Amino acid sequence: MVDDNKPYGKKYMNFEQAYKAIQDFALCNNNLFSNVKVEFSFGANRPPIGDWSNDENMGMLIFGDEIGRKSGVYFYATLDGEIIYIGKAGQDNLHQRVWAHLQTPQSLTPDRKRIFPNHRFVTNKLYAEAFTSGDIRLGVVTISNKSLVSLLEVYLQTLHIHQTGELPALNRQIG
Repeated sequence: MVDDNKPYGKKYMNFEQAYKAIQDFALCNNNLFSNVKVEFSFGANRPPIGDWSNDENMGMLIFGDEIGRKSGVYFYATLDGEIIYIGKAGQDNLHQRVWAHLQTPQSLTPDRKRIFPNHRFVTNKLYAEAFTSGDIRLGVVTISNKSLVSLLEVYLQTLHIHQTGELPALNRQIG
């Protein structure tokens, strides 16, 4: 059961709540984060992953964006903002980790929409179609110290459990 008086107060976690939790965690653990650069690179203001209508604001990571070769945590969320997966990339491989779940996009439609028929979440009946159609948002936080990436991923997953009583829908375990 969700307690509305708990921190961040909603029955699911969204990008803003996750980003605030990371900021708060870094501030409370200044001894670990004193020389660490934490950047909130992608979030709710980005288009869904299938919307490639604007070449300068694509919904996906690409190597040229200087994010793909960094370490950090990433989130997949529904169009209304519910985080449904929290993952990590701890080896300067955000591009590879994000694409490993989505696989190669296909079908650039006349409205410049891509679909992802080979994504790795096909067995989840609730969200499979949203991934296939590209109607999922991607959130990314880059972290300059690779050794802190796993800590932040586990912290966010644990916070999600504390807030909602369960892991994000597509996470199978913590870490």
